[in-house]
Amino acid sequence: IPSTRWQIGKIRFIKFFLVMGAVFLICNPSILLPGSWRAILNFTSYRMVGHDSYEFMGRLYPHKFTDWLKGEPWYFYLVLMGVKFPVLTLLGFLSGFILLFRKKIGDGRYFLIFWLFFWGITFTFAGGKFTRYFTAVLPAVIMAAALGVQWAAGWLGRICARVFDSPGAGIYARAALASLVIVSALWSSASAMPHYRLYMNLLGGSAHAGQYFPQDEFYDAYMQDALTEIAKRASPGARVASELPTVAAYYAQRVNRADLVWVELSDPSELGKLAPGDFVIDGRGRTYFSIQAMLSRLRQASRPAFSIAVGTTPAADVYGLDQKSLAALRGQLLQNRER
Repeated sequence: IPSTRWQIGKIRFIKFFLVMGAVFLICNPSILLPGSWRAILNFTSYRMVGHDSYEFMGRLYPHKFTDWLKGEPWYFYLVLMGVKFPVLTLLGFLSGFILLFRKKIGDGRYFLIFWLFFWGITFTFAGGKFTRYFTAVLPAVIMAAALGVQWAAGWLGRICARVFDSPGAGIYARAALASLVIVSALWSSASAMPHYRLYMNLLGGSAHAGQYFPQDEFYDAYMQDALTEIAKRASPGARVASELPTVAAYYAQRVNRADLVWVELSDPSELGKLAPGDFVIDGRGRTYFSIQAMLSRLRQASRPAFSIAVGTTPAADVYGLDQKSLAALRGQLLQNRER
């Protein structure tokens, strides 16, 4: 009966959540381990947050979850969709999202509405954002886009069938539009390989790759090339400062330079030990409040020994330290101590 189909009763409602909980435990038994809860506690208490900010569109923002609207802008994920989605897929989502509020789509639309709404209120207004958080809602976005494409294909099919006075023309038109969307998405992936994170659609512009979300777009993609070149130039036991010391140590092992000492750029106690002949890796997206002024001094006082690009996109500058560049770094350190 249509008027009562949503009235499932209290007992069945409880059974629904019990079954859902049991399936979750079967598929995710590690949730019962004490170590999992310790990791969750460390994450929610910010003990695992290694940096104090995130660079978005050329500006640094605080990025703790509880920074709310004082952190990264609420439109962060809207920009992500606007510059990273293939244009036809983006248009499909926009039309599909509107269709979700039409009754004729059916009751299944409530599932997508709830998914999008719940994720939206959780992540849109939180101060801490990373592009990877978008993967939790990506399936719902793709389904909404498919709904929009299906509607557009149906509309085009009806127009073509009427114009050509042939039902077959409508069928071919629907198939052609759906195929065009799929091919455009495949072409976008193929054109971005192997550096998929740097993909930009026509709205974002390929010339602006790495400018919107540099930390997530580059991550550690430049580290292997940087370490390979440093290994050729560095003297035995030289120190190399970066914001990815663990990754640097891994690649150093691969090029047989385990003698190199890897330190964190934002650690003042380690920076005080740097000497002429050491190196600093200044990676795009790895500028934070704690080191912003220091890196600015370094960039003004010295020129990079060499630079690394990911594909054709500049990704990192590597500085070989001398007395002048060391003075710039230590001057900033002295200011920090005075504060």
